[in-house]
Amino acid sequence: MFARYFIERPIFASVISIVLVICGAIAYFVLPTTQYPEITPPTIEVSTIYPGANAELVRDTIASPIEQQVSGVENALSMSSLCTNDGRYRLVVTFKPGTDLNMAQVLTQVRVTLAMPILPQLVQREGVSVLKKSPAAMMIINFTSQKDANGTPIYDETFLSNYATIQIRDELLRVDGVGDVDFLGQRDYSMRVWLDPDKMEAVAIFGWRWKIRIFKLLLAISVSSLPQVIRRFRFRSRPLAA
Repeated sequence: MFARYFIERPIFASVISIVLVICGAIAYFVLPTTQYPEITPPTIEVSTIYPGANAELVRDTIASPIEQQVSGVENALSMSSLCTNDGRYRLVVTFKPGTDLNMAQVLTQVRVTLAMPILPQLVQREGVSVLKKSPAAMMIINFTSQKDANGTPIYDETFLSNYATIQIRDELLRVDGVGDVDFLGQRDYSMRVWLDPDKMEAVAIFGWRWKIRIFKLLLAISVSSLPQVIRRFRFRSRPLAA
C-alpha cells in the first residue's frame, strides 16, 4: 500500500530521491569522519623499578603511595597495577573514551609528582615514567645473527640487545603512534666485582662503603677536563694487618 503510493506518483518519488542525494552530498563534506575511530579507552602507564625489592615490598612502598595520589584523577575509569618479585611496578590508568590523552598524561604526572617524596631513595634515583601507552603490543620484532662456517652465531645475545638499544629503539620511538618500546630478555653489558672480606676488613671498608667508593669512580669525563680530574685523585697505601 505504501509502495503503491510512490508508484502512482513517480514525480513525487523522484523529487524525494533528488533531495536525499543532495542532503547526502552536503553531509559528506560537513560530518566529521575518521578512518580509525577511537573505540578503545585511552590508557596511561606509570612504571618504575625498586632494585632488590620483592613484590610485597613494592606494593607497600611504591604502589600504595602512588595509587593514593593517582586515584580520582579527572576522567579516569579504572586502575590496574602489577608488582613483580624483581622490583618492577606498573600501573595502568584507563580514561573515558574521547579524553585528550596529552591532558590525561599531564594530570597523571602531576599526581605522581605529589607521591615522589614518599617513595624510597632508590626509586627516586631510578625515576618514575608516565607514558601514553596501550597495554596491548602492536608488533614484535626478532633480531638474529648470521652464522659462520662452523654454525656459530657471529654476534651473541648481549651484542644484539645492545645494538637494538642504541640503534633501533630511538628510531622506533620517533614513529607516530608508538608509545614505548620494550625488550623481551634484554641483556646489557655489565661488570661483576668480587670482594675479599679479609682484605676489606684490613683496609677498614665495612658495610656499603665499598659501593659508595665504586660509584665515585663512575665518572663521565670530557677530554678537556681529564688533567684536572686526574690531579684530584690521591693514592694512599696502608699496611695490612698481620
